[in-house]
Amino acid sequence: MKQFEAAERAGISRSSASKIELGDGTIAFSLVLRYLDAISPGITLKELFNETIQPTVVHPALEKRLRVRSE
Repeated sequence: MKQFEAAERAGISRSSASKIELGDGTIAFSLVLRYLDAISPGITLKELFNETIQPTVVHPALEKRLRVRSE
């Protein structure tokens, strides 16, 4: 799912979706919950905090941080 599709499904702006994915602390928690429900419907907060699921959306900036450089 593309970011704009998830934002549309959650009823938030793409700008807000981007801020959520980048960890911006100024976003209202209710928007974060709506966005999470859009990308992972039916997942409980308990499951999210226990990390029992795999993320369905990975922001490209986060993906780059996970890569290991070979020298």
